Amino acid sequence: MHYRRSTPLLIVSIVLLFAGAVFSQSKVEWRVFAPEGEEFATEAPEVLVTQTVPSYPPDHTYSAHVGRTYFFVFSSRSSKDDKEWADLPYIHGFRESGKNERRGEMVAETFSFEDGEGFYHEALYFRTGRAKYLFHLLSDVPNDKQMARFFEKLNIGKVNDSYASPDPLAPIEDEVAQPKSTMPGGTAPSRSQASAVPVIMEKPRPGYNNEARLRNISGTVSLRVQFLADGTIGNITPLMRLPFGLTDQTIKVVRAIKFRPAVVDGKPVDSEKVIEYTFSIY
Repeated sequence: MHYRRSTPLLIVSIVLLFAGAVFSQSKVEWRVFAPEGEEFATEAPEVLVTQTVPSYPPDHTYSAHVGRTYFFVFSSRSSKDDKEWADLPYIHGFRESGKNERRGEMVAETFSFEDGEGFYHEALYFRTGRAKYLFHLLSDVPNDKQMARFFEKLNIGKVNDSYASPDPLAPIEDEVAQPKSTMPGGTAPSRSQASAVPVIMEKPRPGYNNEARLRNISGTVSLRVQFLADGTIGNITPLMRLPFGLTDQTIKVVRAIKFRPAVVDGKPVDSEKVIEYTFSIY
Protein backbone atom coordinates (compact mmCIF):
# COMPACT_ATOMS: atom_id res chain seq x y z
CA MET A 1 0.00 0.00 0.00
CA HIS A 2 1.13 3.58 -0.67
CA TYR A 3 0.49 5.40 2.59
CA ARG A 4 2.13 8.36 4.27
CA ARG A 5 4.14 7.48 7.36
CA SER A 6 3.17 9.35 10.47
CA THR A 7 3.47 9.24 14.24
CA PRO A 8 0.41 8.16 16.26
CA LEU A 9 -0.67 9.88 19.46
CA LEU A 10 -3.28 8.53 21.86
CA ILE A 11 -5.26 10.77 24.18
CA VAL A 12 -7.51 9.19 26.81
CA SER A 13 -10.39 11.05 28.37
CA ILE A 14 -13.16 9.93 30.70
CA VAL A 15 -16.35 11.84 30.09
CA LEU A 16 -18.89 12.05 32.89
CA LEU A 17 -21.97 11.61 30.71
CA PHE A 18 -24.97 9.62 31.78
CA ALA A 19 -27.52 10.70 29.21
CA GLY A 20 -27.60 9.25 25.72
CA ALA A 21 -25.07 10.55 23.22
CA VAL A 22 -26.71 12.37 20.32
CA PHE A 23 -25.15 12.73 16.88
CA SER A 24 -26.43 15.62 14.80
CA GLN A 25 -26.87 15.71 11.05
CA SER A 26 -24.44 17.70 8.96
CA LYS A 27 -24.35 18.86 5.37
CA VAL A 28 -21.26 18.37 3.23
CA GLU A 29 -20.18 20.27 0.13
CA TRP A 30 -19.94 17.96 -2.89
CA ARG A 31 -18.13 18.50 -6.21
CA VAL A 32 -17.28 16.60 -9.36
CA PHE A 33 -14.24 14.39 -8.65
CA ALA A 34 -12.34 13.84 -11.92
CA PRO A 35 -8.58 14.41 -11.46
CA GLU A 36 -6.67 15.26 -14.60
CA GLY A 37 -5.04 12.22 -16.22
CA GLU A 38 -7.11 9.73 -14.21
CA GLU A 39 -9.60 7.32 -15.77
CA PHE A 40 -12.57 7.87 -13.50
CA ALA A 41 -15.09 10.57 -12.66
CA THR A 42 -17.71 10.76 -9.92
CA GLU A 43 -19.14 13.07 -7.29
CA ALA A 44 -17.40 13.32 -3.93
CA PRO A 45 -17.08 15.52 -0.83
CA GLU A 46 -15.08 18.69 -1.41
CA VAL A 47 -12.32 17.65 1.00
CA LEU A 48 -11.52 14.67 -1.25
CA VAL A 49 -11.80 16.62 -4.52
CA THR A 50 -9.52 19.49 -3.50
CA GLN A 51 -6.45 17.32 -2.94
CA THR A 52 -3.74 18.43 -5.35
CA VAL A 53 -1.19 16.14 -6.98
CA PRO A 54 1.62 18.35 -8.39
CA SER A 55 3.33 15.45 -10.15
CA TYR A 56 1.58 12.15 -10.66
CA PRO A 57 3.56 9.37 -8.89
CA PRO A 58 3.41 5.70 -9.95
CA ASP A 59 0.94 5.09 -7.12
CA HIS A 60 -1.33 7.62 -5.52
CA THR A 61 -3.94 7.59 -2.76
CA TYR A 62 -6.80 10.03 -2.34
CA SER A 63 -8.42 9.73 1.09
CA ALA A 64 -10.88 11.59 3.27
CA HIS A 65 -13.01 11.11 6.38
CA VAL A 66 -16.35 12.91 6.08
CA GLY A 67 -18.95 12.48 8.81
CA ARG A 68 -19.25 8.74 9.40
CA THR A 69 -17.81 7.82 5.99
CA TYR A 70 -14.24 6.97 4.97
CA PHE A 71 -13.12 7.35 1.35
CA PHE A 72 -10.02 5.65 -0.10
CA VAL A 73 -9.20 5.91 -3.80
CA PHE A 74 -6.06 4.17 -5.06
CA SER A 75 -4.58 4.56 -8.53
CA SER A 76 -1.47 3.12 -10.14
CA ARG A 77 0.14 3.58 -13.54
CA SER A 78 0.80 -0.17 -13.53
CA SER A 79 -2.08 -2.21 -14.93
CA LYS A 80 -0.65 -5.47 -13.58
CA ASP A 81 -3.19 -7.46 -11.56
CA ASP A 82 -1.45 -7.46 -8.17
CA LYS A 83 -3.47 -9.08 -5.35
CA GLU A 84 -1.19 -7.44 -2.76
CA TRP A 85 -1.75 -3.89 -4.01
CA ALA A 86 -3.35 -1.15 -1.92
CA ASP A 87 -6.34 -2.37 0.15
CA LEU A 88 -6.89 -5.57 -1.85
CA PRO A 89 -5.29 -7.86 0.80
CA TYR A 90 -7.59 -6.41 3.48
CA ILE A 91 -10.66 -6.75 1.25
CA HIS A 92 -9.78 -10.30 0.20
CA GLY A 93 -9.57 -11.20 3.89
CA PHE A 94 -13.36 -10.82 3.95
CA ARG A 95 -14.24 -11.59 0.32
CA GLU A 96 -11.88 -13.85 -1.63
CA SER A 97 -13.47 -12.70 -4.85
CA GLY A 98 -16.01 -10.08 -5.83
CA LYS A 99 -18.82 -9.81 -8.34
CA ASN A 100 -18.28 -8.68 -11.91
CA GLU A 101 -20.19 -5.52 -12.75
CA ARG A 102 -20.31 -3.82 -16.15
CA ARG A 103 -19.99 -0.04 -16.19
CA GLY A 104 -20.15 1.26 -19.72
CA GLU A 105 -17.48 -0.56 -21.71
CA MET A 106 -15.56 -1.59 -18.58
CA VAL A 107 -15.98 -4.60 -16.29
CA ALA A 108 -15.18 -4.00 -12.62
CA GLU A 109 -14.99 -6.31 -9.61
CA THR A 110 -17.18 -5.19 -6.71
CA PHE A 111 -17.08 -6.17 -3.04
CA SER A 112 -19.58 -5.63 -0.23
CA PHE A 113 -19.17 -6.83 3.37
CA GLU A 114 -19.52 -6.03 7.07
CA ASP A 115 -16.26 -6.38 8.99
CA GLY A 116 -17.63 -7.60 12.34
CA GLU A 117 -16.74 -4.27 14.03
CA GLY A 118 -19.79 -2.35 12.89
CA PHE A 119 -18.43 -0.98 9.61
CA TYR A 120 -19.96 -1.62 6.20
CA HIS A 121 -17.56 -1.75 3.26
CA GLU A 122 -18.12 -1.20 -0.46
CA ALA A 123 -15.24 -1.54 -2.93
CA LEU A 124 -14.76 -1.48 -6.69
CA TYR A 125 -11.59 -2.58 -8.53
CA PHE A 126 -10.84 -2.28 -12.24
CA ARG A 127 -7.93 -2.16 -14.68
CA THR A 128 -7.49 -0.37 -17.96
CA GLY A 129 -4.72 -0.72 -20.52
CA ARG A 130 -2.60 1.84 -18.69
CA ALA A 131 -3.61 1.83 -15.05
CA LYS A 132 -5.56 0.18 -12.25
CA TYR A 133 -7.91 1.63 -9.67
CA LEU A 134 -9.45 0.63 -6.35
CA PHE A 135 -12.26 2.53 -4.64
CA HIS A 136 -12.78 1.47 -1.00
CA LEU A 137 -15.48 3.20 1.05
CA LEU A 138 -16.72 2.32 4.53
CA SER A 139 -19.12 3.62 7.15
CA ASP A 140 -20.68 2.51 10.44
CA VAL A 141 -24.06 3.56 9.05
CA PRO A 142 -25.96 0.88 7.05
CA ASN A 143 -26.93 2.03 3.54
CA ASP A 144 -24.73 5.11 3.90
CA LYS A 145 -25.98 7.86 1.56
CA GLN A 146 -22.51 9.23 0.87
CA MET A 147 -21.23 5.84 -0.25
CA ALA A 148 -24.31 5.28 -2.42
CA ARG A 149 -23.94 8.65 -4.11
CA PHE A 150 -20.21 8.16 -4.81
CA PHE A 151 -20.70 4.79 -6.53
CA GLU A 152 -23.94 5.75 -8.28
CA LYS A 153 -22.20 8.65 -10.03
CA LEU A 154 -18.97 6.75 -10.78
CA ASN A 155 -17.91 6.46 -14.43
CA ILE A 156 -14.74 4.59 -15.32
CA GLY A 157 -12.44 3.97 -18.27
CA LYS A 158 -12.21 7.45 -19.85
CA VAL A 159 -9.14 9.66 -19.35
CA ASN A 160 -9.89 13.12 -17.92
CA ASP A 161 -8.20 15.75 -20.11
CA SER A 162 -8.51 18.45 -17.46
CA TYR A 163 -9.81 19.02 -13.95
CA ALA A 164 -13.58 19.22 -13.61
CA SER A 165 -15.40 22.43 -12.82
CA PRO A 166 -14.96 23.48 -9.17
CA ASP A 167 -18.61 24.55 -8.88
CA PRO A 168 -20.31 22.98 -5.84
CA LEU A 169 -23.07 20.43 -6.23
CA ALA A 170 -26.13 19.90 -4.08
CA PRO A 171 -25.17 18.97 -0.49
CA ILE A 172 -26.04 15.66 1.10
CA GLU A 173 -27.12 14.95 4.65
CA ASP A 174 -24.92 12.57 6.63
CA GLU A 175 -27.49 10.72 8.72
CA VAL A 176 -26.30 9.09 11.93
CA ALA A 177 -27.78 7.00 14.73
CA GLN A 178 -28.81 8.34 18.12
CA PRO A 179 -28.08 5.70 20.80
CA LYS A 180 -29.67 5.99 24.25
CA SER A 181 -28.12 5.16 27.58
CA THR A 182 -29.64 2.36 29.67
CA MET A 183 -28.61 0.12 32.53
CA PRO A 184 -28.42 -3.71 32.16
CA GLY A 185 -31.70 -5.21 31.04
CA GLY A 186 -32.81 -1.93 29.45
CA THR A 187 -33.69 -0.26 32.79
CA ALA A 188 -32.93 3.45 33.05
CA PRO A 189 -30.61 4.35 35.98
CA SER A 190 -32.19 6.01 39.01
CA ARG A 191 -31.29 9.62 39.85
CA SER A 192 -28.98 8.51 42.67
CA GLN A 193 -27.28 5.96 40.44
CA ALA A 194 -26.92 8.49 37.66
CA SER A 195 -25.05 10.86 39.99
CA ALA A 196 -22.86 8.14 41.50
CA VAL A 197 -19.33 8.05 40.11
CA PRO A 198 -16.93 5.08 40.11
CA VAL A 199 -13.31 5.82 40.95
CA ILE A 200 -10.94 4.79 38.18
CA MET A 201 -7.77 3.31 39.64
CA GLU A 202 -5.99 2.10 36.51
CA LYS A 203 -6.64 2.88 32.83
CA PRO A 204 -4.75 0.83 30.25
CA ARG A 205 -4.17 2.50 26.90
CA PRO A 206 -4.76 0.93 23.50
CA GLY A 207 -2.13 1.46 20.83
CA TYR A 208 -2.36 1.96 17.10
CA ASN A 209 -2.39 -1.20 15.02
CA ASN A 210 -0.75 -1.36 11.60
CA GLU A 211 -4.03 -1.42 9.66
CA ALA A 212 -5.18 1.88 11.21
CA ARG A 213 -1.77 3.55 11.29
CA LEU A 214 -1.03 2.87 7.61
CA ARG A 215 -4.37 4.45 6.65
CA ASN A 216 -3.80 7.48 8.89
CA ILE A 217 -7.00 6.78 10.82
CA SER A 218 -7.58 9.35 13.55
CA GLY A 219 -10.54 10.35 15.66
CA THR A 220 -12.34 9.27 18.81
CA VAL A 221 -13.68 5.96 20.07
CA SER A 222 -16.49 6.72 22.51
CA LEU A 223 -17.82 3.89 24.68
CA ARG A 224 -20.67 3.82 27.17
CA VAL A 225 -19.32 1.59 29.92
CA GLN A 226 -21.17 -0.06 32.80
CA PHE A 227 -19.15 -0.18 36.03
CA LEU A 228 -20.83 -2.87 38.12
CA ALA A 229 -21.17 -2.95 41.88
CA ASP A 230 -19.06 -6.13 42.11
CA GLY A 231 -16.04 -4.34 40.66
CA THR A 232 -16.26 -5.74 37.14
CA ILE A 233 -16.97 -4.12 33.78
CA GLY A 234 -20.43 -4.85 32.43
CA ASN A 235 -21.86 -3.98 29.03
CA ILE A 236 -19.83 -1.78 26.70
CA THR A 237 -21.74 0.05 23.98
CA PRO A 238 -19.83 1.87 21.23
CA LEU A 239 -21.22 5.37 20.65
CA MET A 240 -18.55 6.49 18.19
CA ARG A 241 -16.36 4.00 16.35
CA LEU A 242 -13.09 3.98 14.44
CA PRO A 243 -12.42 1.34 11.78
CA PHE A 244 -9.64 -1.16 11.13
CA GLY A 245 -9.58 -2.70 14.60
CA LEU A 246 -9.33 0.43 16.77
CA THR A 247 -12.81 0.05 18.29
CA ASP A 248 -12.34 -3.62 19.19
CA GLN A 249 -8.86 -2.88 20.50
CA THR A 250 -10.25 -0.12 22.71
CA ILE A 251 -13.04 -2.33 24.06
CA LYS A 252 -10.48 -4.95 25.09
CA VAL A 253 -8.41 -2.50 27.13
CA VAL A 254 -11.50 -0.93 28.72
CA ARG A 255 -12.41 -4.37 30.10
CA ALA A 256 -9.09 -4.28 31.95
CA ILE A 257 -9.85 -0.99 33.78
CA LYS A 258 -9.43 -1.22 37.55
CA PHE A 259 -11.92 0.81 39.58
CA ARG A 260 -13.82 1.22 42.83
CA PRO A 261 -17.60 1.00 42.32
CA ALA A 262 -19.82 4.01 42.81
CA VAL A 263 -21.43 4.22 46.24
CA VAL A 264 -24.98 5.26 47.12
CA ASP A 265 -26.13 5.30 50.76
CA GLY A 266 -22.96 3.48 51.75
CA LYS A 267 -23.50 0.61 49.31
CA PRO A 268 -21.74 -0.09 45.97
CA VAL A 269 -24.04 0.32 42.98
CA ASP A 270 -23.92 -0.13 39.23
CA SER A 271 -23.09 3.04 37.31
CA GLU A 272 -22.26 4.24 33.80
CA LYS A 273 -19.64 6.49 32.25
CA VAL A 274 -18.78 7.43 28.73
CA ILE A 275 -15.08 6.84 28.14
CA GLU A 276 -13.35 8.34 25.13
CA TYR A 277 -10.01 7.44 23.58
CA THR A 278 -8.78 9.90 20.97
CA PHE A 279 -6.32 8.66 18.37
CA SER A 280 -4.34 11.42 16.67
CA ILE A 281 -1.70 11.29 13.95
CA TYR A 282 0.78 14.06 13.39
